[in-house]
Amino acid sequence: MFPLLEDWRFPHNLIRKKVEDVKGIEYVMNANEVLTWPFAAVGATTEPGMLSQPLLRRFLVHVELEPYTEAEITQIIIGSAKRLE
Repeated sequence: MFPLLEDWRFPHNLIRKKVEDVKGIEYVMNANEVLTWPFAAVGATTEPGMLSQPLLRRFLVHVELEPYTEAEITQIIIGSAKRLE
């Protein structure tokens, strides 16, 4: 993960293997890493304490969500039930 986040390189062991991109085009890997371009990485976890500090430092924005209350969950279920009849 770190080479991808720091240097925009994705090291792999897929030499001479076929891979397919999102458009369905097949390529044969002929290098042991793929160069990428700047991109946005989004991560999510239910156990933030298990993540290393070096990994956390590479994400510039940290957002912590509060869990739904029982009353909010009840409203979500009632609203879904009404929409689905």
